[in-house]
This record gives sequence, structure tokens and C-alpha cells, in this order.
Amino acid sequence: MNPASSLPAIFGAPAAFAWRAGLGPLHASGGPASGGGSLALHYRHFGPGSPDKKNLWASFAHRASLSFTQEFSGSFSPPPLNPIAFPPAEETVSRAEWEAYCAKIERALNTGTLNKLVPARAVFHALDPALLTKLREELPARLFAEPREGSYRFLLKQNDSYFFGASPELLFRREHGRIFVPAIAGTRAHGPGQETLEEASRSLLASAKDRQEQALVTEGIAHSLRSLGLHPVHPAEPVILTARNLVHLYTPIEAKDPGIAAEALIEALHPTPAVGGKPKAAALDFIGAHEPWPRGLFASPLLFEGPEGQICIVAIRSGLLNSEGLHLFSGAGFVQGSTAAGEWEETSRKFDSLRDLLKEGR
Repeated sequence: MNPASSLPAIFGAPAAFAWRAGLGPLHASGGPASGGGSLALHYRHFGPGSPDKKNLWASFAHRASLSFTQEFSGSFSPPPLNPIAFPPAEETVSRAEWEAYCAKIERALNTGTLNKLVPARAVFHALDPALLTKLREELPARLFAEPREGSYRFLLKQNDSYFFGASPELLFRREHGRIFVPAIAGTRAHGPGQETLEEASRSLLASAKDRQEQALVTEGIAHSLRSLGLHPVHPAEPVILTARNLVHLYTPIEAKDPGIAAEALIEALHPTPAVGGKPKAAALDFIGAHEPWPRGLFASPLLFEGPEGQICIVAIRSGLLNSEGLHLFSGAGFVQGSTAAGEWEETSRKFDSLRDLLKEGR
């Protein structure tokens, strides 16, 4: 089976949804909102195979779903979870296809058509019926059981399909009359058999390629906010953001909130240069013309509304569990000096990070 053949371009209306931001409370449809009030989800698809732009938005309010309520009750206490051993992954995009795609990106960078592009990959794990059933039953517990700083976890359930992730990227957060937007780029892994956290952080901060990528992302976001009449401010230098076994460059950006519509913010900010490219329009056109698989909800904006306000997550570091098995998605920033081999390795590290979250025991 071609792994891409079981990837739907469009993920239909979810019957239930949940999210957890960092160390904050778990929110889930079908149950009482933490702190009172109601919950809502708004989302749109990203990339090739998505519907026409005017049909992109879908919204879902707090709704009853007894099975989901039980899974995500306020006293959520999962049973012990045994480690999972996944079978070897199949490549949805072959190494040869990836190299050909990156060669096209490099030509566009050299001609000045693009300053940056974020190509994406997918891998597929074919699961036997017993493992598929086990992962369906335990996915909420594996994803949400423990709060994790710097991680925005989400789960959308539609019939027997689950779109989920543990994204390090927030598109924006609104609270107390302010809009907060993080700029994130660059990746290094740390841990056993690899660099230490300190070594990975120093290496990333010293990398001219990653600093260039971070500067493009930061300026792209600031420009988008200024186009809405906002006045963003941010530090001159990035700092390190830690997300499980990975570190990234991070620049916090904020502006006074004049009450602008959330849809206008998303339209201006998404996709950021961290998940699309720069210039924005040229990058989207390039992805639509050349990326060899449908992104669907990968890297899409997921806007959750709850008692604390609005939080919009970028659905990277994500996966789809369906009747065929487990699909995992990731992307990497390609700028002058990038190589197909280097970005292949970066996306592989991101797959490992999400895979490790799912297979760990408790």
C-alpha cells in the first residue's frame, strides 16, 4: 500500500476535541470547562488538497460526547501504560522525492523567488489490529496524562480517526488586553548518545544558518502584525526554548490587543515563515505546486476558546491515527546553506520526539 493513499486531504467534523497548553489545565469538549464557561474549536486546513479558501473555516462549540467525557474527566487518572514498540516506518515521501523537492527549493532560493521554504515529510507505521486497538484506547492518556512545559497538545476525534499532536508552536495567545506571538525556528536534539542540553543550546545559538532563519521568522511575524495596524515589540536576540528532547530558537513578540477579530489575526499570521516560508504568497504557491503529499491539517491553525481566552496552536509535530495505521508529520526550514540531507535528519528527529511521547510507559 502507498502510505499516502490513506491520508485524507480533509479531516471532517470532529465529534470531540481536547487540548492542554504546557502546564495548564486539560480542556475537553463534552465535559465542564476548567474555570467554567464554554469551549469552542475553529480550524482550517493547510496545503495541497485543501478546499477552496472560502470553505476553509469550520467551527465547533462545546458539545456532549459521553465517551470523550469519560476519557477526559476532571479527575483524569490513567491506568499504568506499558511501552509500545512500533514497527519500522514506511516513507510517504521517498528519499529521492525529498531530494528532488529540495533541489527545486534550492533553485528558487538561488533565483530570489524565495527567501525560505518549509518542506514537509510524512512517515507511516502499519499497525496490526491489536496494536491499533491499544493505541486508540490509550492515545488520550499517552498524550495528556502529564503536563509538559513548552508543549501544546491537542486531539481531534472523528469516528475512528484521531488527529493529534504535541506542538511547540503557538500562533498566538490573547489575554489581559495583549496579543502574544512566539517566533520559533531552528532545532537541535539533546539527550543520551547526543549533545547535552547545554551543548545543543550553544550550538544552536552559534549557528549562522539558524540565526538567519530565526530572524526571517521574527521579522515575518512582526510585519504581519504591523499590517493589521498593531505595534509589535520584541527582544533583539533570541533565547532557547526547550521542548522535550529538542531545543529551538525563540523570540517572544507582543502587542496591545485592540479587539481585532481572531480570523483576521490568523489570516495575517498563518502560515508563519516557520511553517510556510517567505515571501508568504510565493511559498504557499510553491508548496501547492511541488509538495508531493497532501498536508491536510498538518501545520494548520487550531483556535481553541475557553475560560482563559483564546489560544491558537499551529498543528506541527502532529500525527493521524486511522484505520490504516499511524501517520506522523514534520517539516524543516530550508534557507541558503541548507541541504536535503540536513533537513531530512531534522525532520527525522521531530518524528522521534512524537514517537517517543506515544510509546513511553507510565
